[in-house]
Parts: sequence; C-alpha cells; structure tokens
Amino acid sequence: MDKAKSWLPDISAHKGTWRDDWRLMGHEGYLCDKVLQHRKFDRQLCVLDFDQCDFCFEIFDEDPEHPLSAYFEPDQKIWICETCFKDFKKHFNWTAQEKND
Repeated sequence: MDKAKSWLPDISAHKGTWRDDWRLMGHEGYLCDKVLQHRKFDRQLCVLDFDQCDFCFEIFDEDPEHPLSAYFEPDQKIWICETCFKDFKKHFNWTAQEKND
C-alpha cells in the first residue's frame, strides 16, 4: 500500500464479507435500529416518485392483481425490497411490524 495513503482502509481485507456488498452505500448513517413497516407498496408514500428499493434499486410496480409487499421506513420515506430486508436485517438491527391498510 502507498505510504501516502496509509490512512485508507485495506479493501482486500473485506472481500467476500458484507462490507464488500455493492448495495451498501452509507445506509448505516440513517437506517440502523429502525422499525420498518411491512406493507403493500404505495406510490403515494414515495419521496419525489422514488419508487424503488433504496439498496438494490429494484423498481416497485403497482399491480392491483398482484400487490407487492415491501418494507417502509416512515421517517426517511424509504422502501426496501423483501430480498434486501432479509439480507441486511441483522446488520442494521431492524424489526418489522405488519401494516395492513
């Protein structure tokens, strides 16, 4: 490692761990220890029509015949898909509550 940049973390030490996941982009600053609402996706709860998972950017489609369920964080108005919730639940220490509207 270049001595001029010795303060940078050694990214090779994190290969294959959760720290190497491309979906993590600073979410720890605002999503740790949150209670998420497991609910039917509702575009009206989106900020600026951001109708996708905050981690993997999966776009949520509203299909009345097959309603999509996802996890919603009401303070930040963030949606998280089922897969990303499952993958990061332990890392972020999330709990979920069912929200039936």
